[in-house]
Amino acid sequence: MKWNRTLLTSQEVILKTLYKIEELEYLIKTCLNFEMIDESFFYILKLLELEGPYLSVEERNLLMKTAKGKLSKLRNARKNLLDYEQIEGEINFYSIPKNFVDSEISLLEESIKSFCCNIVEKIEKLEMNIKDDTVAEIFFKKLKADYFRYYAEVCEGAEFNEFVELARENYQNAYEKCLINLEPQNPLTLSVALNYSVFLYFLMDELIQACNISEKIYRQAVINLNTEEKNPEVDALLKSIEENLTLWKIEAIDVN
Repeated sequence: MKWNRTLLTSQEVILKTLYKIEELEYLIKTCLNFEMIDESFFYILKLLELEGPYLSVEERNLLMKTAKGKLSKLRNARKNLLDYEQIEGEINFYSIPKNFVDSEISLLEESIKSFCCNIVEKIEKLEMNIKDDTVAEIFFKKLKADYFRYYAEVCEGAEFNEFVELARENYQNAYEKCLINLEPQNPLTLSVALNYSVFLYFLMDELIQACNISEKIYRQAVINLNTEEKNPEVDALLKSIEENLTLWKIEAIDVN
């Protein structure tokens, strides 16, 4: 398929002329390469409509990447505003009124919650049609847990407790299925272990449990890893787990 900038950016074109799965996949990948996040997410929604209840492995990964990219824009905007609030008191000739900053943070948080609920709803529809596909089941459990975690990050009180429990339940389920059905060096196993341990550390304040999960998977993956077959995705995941584990072990020593 030839490059066409108009094709990438015009929603009218996609609505009227593009109906083939391979064309949508091409557009999603190309938009991701050019960091056109809004466009890539628009096309993934059209892909979901055309594909119906089943997504291939590649299409599942595209859903994960586009949704994460879309949400990252909201999370980064919120983080920037929170960082701005922390410089209060410093000399700033272009200061923004605090009530305006607070209002914008609140709007972003509501947008994050709405987006997370929307993605979870789509995932649950996909889950309903999984038959004898353990990898897909694990993938969707992990992805759903991620969005429960993102939701929990922007709320507190009873709402926070509700969503961290939903995240924990889905992470735990995905993690246990990985241990039973997948190799420890499988990228999905590593991804589940990484995100589950990050969740336990940052949202649940369970340092030791986060260390235990990270160390168990890391050691088993390294032992079983075929050093002759290079896998950049596996290498990147192992590096992230190792970096977290190093920092957390130091913290655990300091705590004790």
